[in-house]
This record gives sequence, structure tokens and C-alpha cells, in this order.
Amino acid sequence: FVTLLGVTVLLMMVSLASLQGRSLSVTPTVALRETSVDDSKKGIVVLDLLGLLGNNVFEVGFANAMATELGWDVHYRMVWNTKFMDPEAQTCFPHSFLRNQKTWQNGVIMKMLGDKNTTKHLEGDTKRFHAALETEGMLEDCIHMECDFTGAGMTDTLKRLSGFNSSIRVLHLRAFFIHGQWLHPPKTRKRMQEWFFMNPSCCQTPPPSPDTVVIHIRDFEAEDDDNKAAEHASRSMSADVYKHILRHYNYSNRPIWIVCQSKTIESRMVQSLQKRFPQVEIHTGVDEYDAFCILTKAPVLIAAYASTFSQAAALVADSQQVVHVPMVDETSNKPQVTIDIPDWKYHLVEEPSRRSISQFDVPNDHFIWKMS
Repeated sequence: FVTLLGVTVLLMMVSLASLQGRSLSVTPTVALRETSVDDSKKGIVVLDLLGLLGNNVFEVGFANAMATELGWDVHYRMVWNTKFMDPEAQTCFPHSFLRNQKTWQNGVIMKMLGDKNTTKHLEGDTKRFHAALETEGMLEDCIHMECDFTGAGMTDTLKRLSGFNSSIRVLHLRAFFIHGQWLHPPKTRKRMQEWFFMNPSCCQTPPPSPDTVVIHIRDFEAEDDDNKAAEHASRSMSADVYKHILRHYNYSNRPIWIVCQSKTIESRMVQSLQKRFPQVEIHTGVDEYDAFCILTKAPVLIAAYASTFSQAAALVADSQQVVHVPMVDETSNKPQVTIDIPDWKYHLVEEPSRRSISQFDVPNDHFIWKMS
């Protein structure tokens, strides 16, 4: 996950030019809205997209969930290093962006602001846009680690924004929204599967057989290309961890796939697993969308620690998928976990060697749920 400091610095570095003219022009085919509101209460959720594919799934999912509950529209815009504004992403996830009714252009917000030019700031100077909305008491700003998007926090925000006396008409989301509690309602998980249904044309690798175990490997040290070796080492673990999970659940003799980046194939972790399990097949996917699709099709998935890519894939996969999540106790107290899905299997990695599992199937009350 991107650190708070990193996000803060990156957001400060976003130039005015990078914010202009980058909104999506594609009109998706699906709009799920269960709440109907009159024009005087209509508003818009503005989502700043940050990070790559795994992060984008959480961000778009949270924005869509809030908009669906409020009966509002969504405006998606690229801010930093994002994939979901690419035409390929919209081809592969054709239902991910809700149909945009352009509330801010149909007169509702402009009429209340009394300044038609103000809405242009949505694509330009965020500070001026915010200033105009704050003057009218119309803005709720949700910044990374400064707003509460846990289950209770989401409920409180929905109540506040939909209240009879609420003047807020714009919810600006500027965070990653990697937290499992807002995903707990069954209807939200179902919506996520609908929103992130993958176009079959993007799934180019034939799916694994029903008895296959798929391991997603993120070897952060092997992937280090930005002088962050110390940070990446803190998120890495030994291949022995995966071997221990395979043995414990009697997966050792099953077909085993490893999904990883091409630069990770020669890493010690992948080579060690290949040596121990000669039936291992390595799949990088034709591209990241194909790799994501492989993970969603996995009958059994062992997710990578500290990577949103496989966690996002597991969230939108078939509910019959068995998901294993190795996790590290970095606090010497309770493991800190962001995605708390009740039917996933969480396993505590032994510290400091990170060469085995010290506890399998850790109960949920042994976690500290954190936002990221």
C-alpha cells in the first residue's frame, strides 16, 4: 500500500495541467441506483483515482456504493498513476463506471451555486472549486486517512448527507478506501461483482481446472525499481510460508499455478516453489487484466501479502472461491489487516524470519482493522 506520506507528496505534486481534460467520455452500460431523490437533493460524488488496478477497484467500488445509496451521480477523474481511465480498463470492466447523468451540468448544482463558471473548476483548480462549495456549505471532503470509511463511518456519512436539513451536494473522495467493513453488506459484495464483471475477451488465458491452487506472488524486493528496497523488504516473506500453507491444507499434490509479474519469474521465491513442487505452472497473463482474470477464476487463491491486486480479484470473484491470506504481525500485539472478509482464511506468519505460519485460521477478533 502507498504510505500516507507518499500519497501526500504525490497529491501536492499533481499539477493543474494533469487535472484538466482527463474525465472519461465513455458511457457505461449499467447504472445501479436504489435510492430516488428529487432534484433539490441531488448531488455528485467526485472520485479522484489514485494508483493502479488493485487500488482502483476499491476506489471505484466505494464511490459507486456511496452514490448508489444516496441516489447521486459519480464523476471519475484521474489524478495519479491510475489505470481505470484507460480505454482498456473500460473494455475489460464495462460496468464499473455508473452511467453519468451529469448532475453538475443539468442545472441543479449550478443553480444552487449561482455561478455557472464554478462547475468548470471540477476539471481545473480543485482549491477554487472547493472554496465555492464550502462557502455554500455544499462540500464533504474525504481525504486519505482523514475521513472514516469503516462500516460505521460510511453509515454516519450516508445519514449526514441524506438528512433532511443537509446542504451538502458534493462528496469529494480522495483516498484508497481499502477497508473491508464497508464491503460487509451482502448487497455491496453483489454489486461489486456486477460492477467489476470482466469482459470475457480480456480473459485470454484458459481458466485453471477446478482443483487448481493459484498463488499470487508479489516479490517486492525482486520488483524493486524505484530505490525503495528497505520498504519492499518489509513487505516480503519467504517461499516457505506458501509451502507451509500448501502442506497444511493438503494442496501439495494438486495442480499449482503461480501468477506473478514477468520480472518476478527468476526471483528466489518463485524458483524455490518451482523446485519444491515440480507441477507448478507460471502465468504472467497476457497483460494485467488477463492476470487479474486468472485470479478471479481460481478455485483456491493464496493472496499476496500487502498487495491489493489479488485481494481486489478475490472480492469480485465467485463466492465459492476459497481465499487464503498470509499476514504479518507488525505491531507485536495484534495483526493489522485492512480487508476483513468473514469467509476468507487468515494465517499469521511467524516473525521475524517469516518462514512459516505460526497460526492458521486466525479468528476475526484477533485482528486490528485499519484503513489504508
